[in-house]
Amino acid sequence: MQNICLNNNGNHSNTEEEWPLELTKGGAVVRVFRRQSKRGYVSYTIAYYQHGERKREVLSDEAEVRKRARIVRDSLADGEVDGPG
Repeated sequence: MQNICLNNNGNHSNTEEEWPLELTKGGAVVRVFRRQSKRGYVSYTIAYYQHGERKREVLSDEAEVRKRARIVRDSLADGEVDGPG
């Protein structure tokens, strides 16, 4: 699994990325998985642990999933509870 570092504006600091993505901040770890269906549709799953329970969110837009993954990561690192959306 590749650990992806984001720069200040949220873009990747490396040019070639591999899936799954892993975003970390402090002790918070959020992983993003990319899946392509047999019909060619792409979906992204954000996976993380909150209060000892595995949480997953599925989105279809890559830009939105990156934004949401950063929000979840930051919320977990700050000890906040943040639901989907």
